[in-house]
Amino acid sequence: RVINPTRIPLRVVDQVDWLRTTRDERGMEWKDAPREESLVVVVVEADPRAWRASEQGGGLQVRAFLQHVVVYLRALWLLHVDNRVAVFANVGRNSHFLGQFPMERNVTEEQKESDVQVVLRRLHEAVQAAEDVRPSSGFASAFARALCYVRKARAQGAFQTPRILFLRLSADENAQYVSTMNCIFCAQKQKVVVDACMLGQDDSPFLQQAAYLTGGIYLRLSEPEGLLQYLMMAFVTDLESRKHLRMPKQRAVDFRASCFCHRRPIDVGHVCSVCLSIFCESVAACTTCGAAFLEF
Repeated sequence: RVINPTRIPLRVVDQVDWLRTTRDERGMEWKDAPREESLVVVVVEADPRAWRASEQGGGLQVRAFLQHVVVYLRALWLLHVDNRVAVFANVGRNSHFLGQFPMERNVTEEQKESDVQVVLRRLHEAVQAAEDVRPSSGFASAFARALCYVRKARAQGAFQTPRILFLRLSADENAQYVSTMNCIFCAQKQKVVVDACMLGQDDSPFLQQAAYLTGGIYLRLSEPEGLLQYLMMAFVTDLESRKHLRMPKQRAVDFRASCFCHRRPIDVGHVCSVCLSIFCESVAACTTCGAAFLEF
């Protein structure tokens, strides 16, 4: 390739440095291209009952899922030397912090393992510990912990454009509507982009609203066996690169709210004028704030 010497400054001595420089608005001075590191918090579905049901139904196998996630985590780390990736696991009613890349380790045994191996080992231990736990979902708990992690990372003066990626298999629980919506509004206020990748057969209205309100990407995979391709094509790109790419968009969003009395989605209901609680049936007083309703 022929490089015109009149178009480049004398301080640039090779083609690599020339490609890594840009011109300012005046078109006269040259400066290094900005490189902004990114923070990606990945929340994976690790409920053994959900994965057992998926395997029995001929869906994605948990071993293949972990292999896809490992490749995706390494790809995120290789995009920028200063990128940070944190991994949380949604196991039963609880959520577990599995680790981050790069990882600061003080245990001698873990120093012999790679960061990915440490995360996989902790995930396996969390899944085994959840075998005897009552069936439930800690989705809201994992969401809240991911937001706290982002808040702590921002307090250190870095990662101004963080995002959270949910890899979820199970369906939503209407009982967690209030706590989940609080997390969604918190992410919207803190300008944290929420991406979602559904591996099951049903959509997640919670994650649909989260992706819509925060400007993220929501995908429900028609073929979960191709998870790695979806991760590398849609979710590996940073927020700045998405402005120049044609990213998938949601065709429809389920904005239905869940009532506070029976925890079920409704289209029409009664709203408290004091605390904005929603009820599917007419009640004499609000069960949340105690305000009395007038009868007409």
